[in-house]
Amino acid sequence: MPAVARVAGVAAAAVAACSVSPVAWEEPEVLDAPETTMQLVIEPSGAPALITVPPASATWEPEGACTGSARYGRGADGEVHAVWWAPRQDGSAALLARRSQDGGASWEPFVPVDTMDRARLGCDRPPAAITVDDRTGYVHIAYFLHGPHGPGIFFSHSMERGTFYHAPVPIVYGERPSAVAIASEGSAVAIAYQDPNTSAPRVSLALSSTDGHLFELRLPRISSGSAAADRPLVDVRGDRVAVAWRARPVNGTGEGVTMVRVGAVHWECRPAGDCDGD
Repeated sequence: MPAVARVAGVAAAAVAACSVSPVAWEEPEVLDAPETTMQLVIEPSGAPALITVPPASATWEPEGACTGSARYGRGADGEVHAVWWAPRQDGSAALLARRSQDGGASWEPFVPVDTMDRARLGCDRPPAAITVDDRTGYVHIAYFLHGPHGPGIFFSHSMERGTFYHAPVPIVYGERPSAVAIASEGSAVAIAYQDPNTSAPRVSLALSSTDGHLFELRLPRISSGSAAADRPLVDVRGDRVAVAWRARPVNGTGEGVTMVRVGAVHWECRPAGDCDGD
């Protein structure tokens, strides 16, 4: 379903419980993973695949940024957006962003994404995740932060091509600093994240059909409970969503294997609470 039609359909749908699961999941499977940096994509056939991310044209590293925290999202016509953590003297950090309109050759002044962090973690925190939507040009960012109301996973976006970021939307509260991944297509936004609350690491998913203004579907059990899950990846295309993660023994060592799970999203389903991801 086209993104515009999907939003109209969801807006018109009643919030009553659906007779079907919000996401019809296929069984998890092992996905061959290249040794280089990976990106999860849903191919035109609907199958998931891991691809090698091309070298970033943006080589600029923000001055004063936490080392390795900068992440980049590419837009149309050479537009590049960067997001990074900037440490402060009290051990907290500000999440900042910057835009280039010429592929990274020059950069505009930075703008704040979220400055409400209250943790004393310094740079010992996971990088934010960023994506620039091909259709809308919106910049979407997901991240872990200790906010005024508690720590957790948050989302912010810019509908103004990175010149201003809207107030954060909480995805889930929890104590453990957690890795995140984000993808979008038109009005659909998908965030995969390590659950910050579970004793054994697992990967969960939040879905929005409204550009991230609301996350109507929250699915807490995407990865199997029999293995530790981290390094989330995500993609969304039409009515299909794919989530990948690294699975390894809970008390074991080694790199483990990359697992992926694909599902068909029933965007008209808008339950009041969390949904079962199994």
